[in-house]
Amino acid sequence: YITMKKIVSAVTTGLLTVAVCSGVAAQDGPASNPVEMFTCDFRDGKGPSDLTAVANKFGKWSKDNSGEYSAWILYPAIKATAEGFDVAWLGAWPSGASMGKFTTAYTDGDHGLAAQFDKVLDCADGHSMVVSYPVNTSNWSTSDGLVSFSSCTLAEGKTGAEATAAHKQMSDIMVAKGSKASNWMFWPALGWGSDIEFDYYSVVAYSGYDELGAAWDRYTTGDTMQKMNAIGDGVTDCDSPRVYSATLVVEGDLPQ
Repeated sequence: YITMKKIVSAVTTGLLTVAVCSGVAAQDGPASNPVEMFTCDFRDGKGPSDLTAVANKFGKWSKDNSGEYSAWILYPAIKATAEGFDVAWLGAWPSGASMGKFTTAYTDGDHGLAAQFDKVLDCADGHSMVVSYPVNTSNWSTSDGLVSFSSCTLAEGKTGAEATAAHKQMSDIMVAKGSKASNWMFWPALGWGSDIEFDYYSVVAYSGYDELGAAWDRYTTGDTMQKMNAIGDGVTDCDSPRVYSATLVVEGDLPQ
């Protein structure tokens, strides 16, 4: 999984420390799971076809050695923000134990995949991990599609549990109007340092542009926007979503 050589020590302690500080520990409900993100640039002369070739080899290795890890390749689709990267990699495990077992097998294995990824991508300082909490995944499919990320900041005095409840209310409004999108909250965990300018990502997955367009109409028709703004006001503030195309590399075992 790209160029990582070893996992950070004391993973459990690190995750719990960040979770408590960010307010995640106050949440009840669906179990969380670890998710990793790489942001990368293509090396000179390399492009998507080169990445796909290595990713296919990785997918086979992952299935043969774990079967629990899921991964997607993300390319910017609708984005005008300052951060610059060519491609991102999103990977997820069903549990911390699965993450540890998988990472040990990958870093100790003599498969040469890290070197092959490194010839295609430069992911220097682009690896981080989040704690993922599902908001509404009843219609989620791991297949190709679109995914959006909004950076959200809790209002003063508000908790992660209150933000989760607000997102669930907003999601329920969209579902009642026929939405098939799925929602998560990603709370920064490992690799973020101390200068995080937001509290969590609001993440929404769509089956494709048809569903994204339908969501646009549902949100802007009638008083839906006003209702959702009223729910979020005073609880959390989320910026404009950045949208990425997501291509499945390997499908593992993830909580719904």
